Amino acid sequence: MNFAFQTLAWLMFATVVLLNTAPVEWKPMSAVSLKTWQSIAFALMAMLFVFAYPDERRIVGIFCIFGAILTELLQFSLQGGNSRVDGALIKCLGATLGLLGGALLLQCSSLH
Repeated sequence: MNFAFQTLAWLMFATVVLLNTAPVEWKPMSAVSLKTWQSIAFALMAMLFVFAYPDERRIVGIFCIFGAILTELLQFSLQGGNSRVDGALIKCLGATLGLLGGALLLQCSSLH
């Protein structure tokens, strides 16, 4: 089961990085705003990493938060300044919520 979560977590990481560094016209369009979509994507990615590496929560947390910041810096370097501080904060917030949600679910599942 752990291998499945590890595979899903790394695939989600690759997807999040690719979609965040892609040009705007390649990004998915929906009724949900881009910031909301990014926050949800980082939350899901962080939660998958918590499930994949349950004994390494601190390292996973640092990785996810820095990943959020680095994707914003990659956007800046690849798209010529299409990066903003609020974008990094939204991604970090999503990652933090995913980390907390994943840790809470792991804690609840180990109690039963």
